[in-house]
Amino acid sequence: MSVSDLIGLLAVVATFVPQILFYISHSFFYIISRRFKSSFEKIEENYKSVSFIVPIRNEPLDYIEKLLEYIGGFNLPEYEILIVSDDDENVKEELFRKLHEWRSKRYNVWLIWRKHPVGFKSGALNTGLYASIGDYVFPLDVDCRPEKCLLGKSISLMEKNPSVVGVVGRWEPLNIEDRLSQAIGLTMKVMVETLFKGRSVLGLSVFPLGTGTIFKSKHLKEELRGWDVERIQDDMEIGCRMIGKGYRIEYFDDCKAYVEVPSSYKGLRIQQARWAYGATDVFMSRFKQLVKSPQRLLGKIESLMFLLQYLPAMLAFFGTIILATLYSLTKIDYLSIYYYVFVAWIGFQGVYGYILYSKINAVLNNKWAAIVNLGRNAAVVTALTPYLSWSMIKAFLRMKITYKRTPKGVFERAGSRARVPVEFITGSAFLTVSIYLLFSGAVLTGLWVLLQSLGYLYVSYRWPGSVFKS
Repeated sequence: MSVSDLIGLLAVVATFVPQILFYISHSFFYIISRRFKSSFEKIEENYKSVSFIVPIRNEPLDYIEKLLEYIGGFNLPEYEILIVSDDDENVKEELFRKLHEWRSKRYNVWLIWRKHPVGFKSGALNTGLYASIGDYVFPLDVDCRPEKCLLGKSISLMEKNPSVVGVVGRWEPLNIEDRLSQAIGLTMKVMVETLFKGRSVLGLSVFPLGTGTIFKSKHLKEELRGWDVERIQDDMEIGCRMIGKGYRIEYFDDCKAYVEVPSSYKGLRIQQARWAYGATDVFMSRFKQLVKSPQRLLGKIESLMFLLQYLPAMLAFFGTIILATLYSLTKIDYLSIYYYVFVAWIGFQGVYGYILYSKINAVLNNKWAAIVNLGRNAAVVTALTPYLSWSMIKAFLRMKITYKRTPKGVFERAGSRARVPVEFITGSAFLTVSIYLLFSGAVLTGLWVLLQSLGYLYVSYRWPGSVFKS
C-alpha cells in the first residue's frame, strides 16, 4: 500500500467511522431508554434550605427580574438568591439600584459584584457557593425556568441517599418559536433525554447540566472545593470529579428545567464553540480521573465518548478536505474504493435520523415540519464545523481562551461590524470543488463534498446577519 493509499483509507475512516459509532451508540441508548421507569413518583417533596446561584455578565435586566419573579412564585420557606455579577462598574451601579427594588418586593436576593472576575463562570459559581448558607445549591442561568417539583423531590432524594450528591432535571427548550431555536432545541431535547434515560437504565451516573442541577452544598464546599476555575465547562468538569469519587448524579425525568435556546446563529456559534473547547478541555484534564473511577468499564467508555462528542464533526471536516485534495493529486476516488463505509454511514444515519424524526414529530405532530427541522439542524451543525474544529484543536494544544457567554435577548442580535463570512467562503469553495470532482469522475467524493457545501450555503442564505456581521 502506497502512502497516498494509506492516507486515503485513513481519510475515509476518519470521515465516516466516528459518525457511524455516534449513530450506533445513540441508537443503542434510545433503545435502552425505552425501558426507563421513574422511581420519583412516590417521593415526597422536601424544601429544605436552598441557595440559588445566578452568575451574570451582560445579561438583560428584564431576564433577571423575570427569574426573581419566577423563583419568588415558589413561596419557599427557606431560600436565598445570590446574584454574582462580573459586569463593568457602570452596570454594577444599576444592579445595586435594582437590588433595593427587588428586596422591597420581599425577594430574598443578594448581589455580589466581582471587581476581578477570576475564573469566569466557574469563579462566579465558587463565589456564590462559599457565600451561600443553604444545605443545597441550585446554579441557574437567568434564562432557566425549573419546575418547583424538581427542587422538592431532588432534595428529598438526596436527603435519603448519601451517595447521591446531585440531581439533574429533564432538559426542555423554553423557546421553539423560530426556525433555529426549534431545530436546535428539539434535537437537543431528544439527545439529552435519550442519553440520560439510557445511562440511568444501565445504572450509570449521568453528567450534571450547567443549569437545572441541584447539588449538596457540603460536598461541593468540603470535598470538591468548588468548581475548577481553570476549566470553562463547569458542568462536565464537576461531573467528572464527582464520578471519580464514586458519587452518583441522578436523572429525574418527571420534572423539567426549561432553558432558552439561542435564536440567532451568532448566539449558537458562540455557545457551541465554547462547548466544543470546554468538553475537549475536560477530556484532557480529567482523563485519568475517569479511567480510574469506580464506575463500570461501560460507564468509563461512555463518559469519555460524551466528552469527545464533537470529535466526529472535526474528523469529518478534515477528512473531507483530505479526500478532495487526494483526488486532485492522484485522480483516485478513495470513497468509491471504500464505498461500503459510505453505505454503512447512510444506513446507520438513516436509523438514527428516523429516531430523531419520530421523537420530534411526537412533539410537533407534523411530519413535514419534523423532516424540515432535521434538515435544518444538519445544515447548521455542518456550518458550525470549522468553529468546532478550531476550538477542539486549541483544547488539544492546551491553549487558553477567553470565556464568552452566550448572548441573550437584546445582546443576542446586537452587532453590526462586518466579519469574515467563513460559512459562505467554505460553502462556495466546497461547491466549486464538488463540481470539479463530479465532472472529473469522482462521483462519490463529489456528491459528499456537494452535500457538505449545501449546509454552509443554506446557513449563509438563511441567517446572513449572523454570517456576514459580527
